[in-house]
Amino acid sequence: MKILLKSLGFMYRHQLEEDALVIECFDLPDPALKKEIGSKMSGLDKKVQSFLDAHSENFLSRIRVKIRNWLEKQDPKFDVKIYIGCAGGLHRSVYVAERIKVWLEDLGHNVELEHLDIDRYK
Repeated sequence: MKILLKSLGFMYRHQLEEDALVIECFDLPDPALKKEIGSKMSGLDKKVQSFLDAHSENFLSRIRVKIRNWLEKQDPKFDVKIYIGCAGGLHRSVYVAERIKVWLEDLGHNVELEHLDIDRYK
């Protein structure tokens, strides 16, 4: 089984596959509201990661349980998709997708990650 992990911004109304797992990151504080971050940085930048690291431990723990339980129910013969979204797809969803990718790979999964909306801000 390959896990296709995609970060996105819900404001762009992507067509999501029905059988995919969708995770919302609205429980995390929005780095875009921090004057020193704004839309100049993404979830790939250290400053954003440090900010979210300070607020994400419980959130990431809950998400890992949700993903683990969902994966146990999937047929290993088929690829699966996990969408991770926030408002704009720049900060929180990118950060969480990156953290989840590392965790899934550490568990031995084959993971492919794509950030659908990060280039909209260049």
